[in-house]
Amino acid sequence: MRSGERNKTPKSVTERTDLIFSAFEGDGRPLTFSDIARRTGLPKTTVYRTVIQLADLDWLRRTDRGFTLSDRIFRLVSAVPARIELREAALPFMQDLFEATHETVHLAVRNGAHALYVEKIVGRRQVTALTKVGGLMPLHCTAVGKVLLANADAETQATVLAANLVSHTSATIHTASAMRAELQKIRDAGTAYDREEAARGLVCVACPITSPEGAVIGAISVAGGVQRFRPDQVSTAVRTAAFGINRSLTMRALRADSTASEN
Repeated sequence: MRSGERNKTPKSVTERTDLIFSAFEGDGRPLTFSDIARRTGLPKTTVYRTVIQLADLDWLRRTDRGFTLSDRIFRLVSAVPARIELREAALPFMQDLFEATHETVHLAVRNGAHALYVEKIVGRRQVTALTKVGGLMPLHCTAVGKVLLANADAETQATVLAANLVSHTSATIHTASAMRAELQKIRDAGTAYDREEAARGLVCVACPITSPEGAVIGAISVAGGVQRFRPDQVSTAVRTAAFGINRSLTMRALRADSTASEN
């Protein structure tokens, strides 16, 4: 339970629901009924009843290990104005990448310890349904995720590296020391690769997208099958698309400033 709330028992459904959603902040792992009760301080019977209702309404998702926030939550979050603007700025360049490669193009932002997929153009030769708009993937095993993690604040990096870096394949980087070295290479090169680290047979290349102030706010990538797709051969195209999105965001900001000054 958050500071200031420990000494009072939430009375309304809204307060209880707020506490339960807040329990999922942090590591992103599935939570059991006991985990949620411990984090919120709510009675287990209240937790059970509320969590079941939220799952039935598709706000929470049941897994073998407990409950997670559902894709419905993240679709709602991805609709906030800043992300709408990012998506609008990125779509023309994503389409150009798709036309040039015929492979799957992703746009993602960071959400805690995960990459949240804001937009996706499915390749003509799709090899996996691993990702979807509104879906989440861990930062440490995806190209967009590693770009976002490499440019995240020190606290976020420390939190992710201190957690269990789950091996999704034998190629997944699963030690903190190896991941630190990988993140440094990504910062130096401005490009990240997924070499079958999230799923066998799938490779990917990603580049960062920056705000007009220079902060990394997203990532764009191209993914394809390992037998036919060579990420290094399209890295320049991905980088060019990222630069184009950066320029578009800057021009939008300048137009907004100009309009504001005229009013």
